[in-house]
Amino acid sequence: MFDATKTCPMCGEQILAVARKCRHCGEYLDPEARKQDRPDVLERSLLPVGRPISAIAAGYLALFAFLPLIGLIPGILAVIFGILALNKINRDPSLCGKGRAWFGIIVGGLVPLLWIGAFIVAVMMDNGHR
Repeated sequence: MFDATKTCPMCGEQILAVARKCRHCGEYLDPEARKQDRPDVLERSLLPVGRPISAIAAGYLALFAFLPLIGLIPGILAVIFGILALNKINRDPSLCGKGRAWFGIIVGGLVPLLWIGAFIVAVMMDNGHR
């Protein structure tokens, strides 16, 4: 006895007629099932759900860029991981994390520049007092 099948409207593969989600492409056919599977806003803000690891890394590395003396390396890495995350998110629109990626790029780029500027000012002031 064969179960009734239908064609997935997204990928064209044969699936069970009662399927709520395509087993080939993973697309939801039932809008209610799609809502249940997505984490809510609070869960997405607290947990790394639906984010590429590069976006999470960019956010944390940008925070480490605030550390004196060693902040340059995490800052540069935050920019790199932020760019990688944005590329991945743009290829897969179901992912979130653009905010963390942009935070990594902006803070990871600016904070090390501020540390370098502060170092230059300190050296210039020290030379002015001699």
